[in-house]
Amino acid sequence: MQLSDDAYQKKLAAIKRQQERARERAKDPEVIARKREKQRLALMRQREKERARQVDPTYRKAKVEKASRIKASAKPIRSKGLKGRSPSAEEKQIMNAIGQLPCICCMLHGRHSPIISLHHLDGRTKPWAHAKVLPLCAYHHDTPVNSEFEDSIPYHAKGKEGGRKAWELVNDDQWRLLIKCYELAGISLPFEVNVNGE
Repeated sequence: MQLSDDAYQKKLAAIKRQQERARERAKDPEVIARKREKQRLALMRQREKERARQVDPTYRKAKVEKASRIKASAKPIRSKGLKGRSPSAEEKQIMNAIGQLPCICCMLHGRHSPIISLHHLDGRTKPWAHAKVLPLCAYHHDTPVNSEFEDSIPYHAKGKEGGRKAWELVNDDQWRLLIKCYELAGISLPFEVNVNGE
């Protein structure tokens, strides 16, 4: 059912009047006070309900059992995480420039993988550690072998296949790749590199 122009204008005017009344009511101090009191009472009821639940022996017993199940099934943490010093301003600029490149290994094999993570070649605490990075896709960095491509060997092996030696056999020496990344990014090396490590 379509409305005529006159009926449409009347309906629109009625909606506007209704909205204006709602705005006026929202500014009324009594309405605001009632709303706040309603919210305060709801919060108090919620707190009382939670307190009652906390002192209930069956709830507490179930909570303790759940915590013990979680603790028993949790695996021990073996690593200390990715500890290291924060990168300097110059290292950040280098990391940003290299981070704009696609995966260097995929590029060598004729593919383009723009989603990368930075692989540190020489730890995270040594001088220039954060400037010695390679842009690697997940399959060349740490994800288990992808059977789609023969060269997708992870540097950080999570299984039987992968590791530095196998990775370098298929791709190239990581230090040569670092030099290539600097050339592609158009930046100069701030340190000396021997091809078989620094």
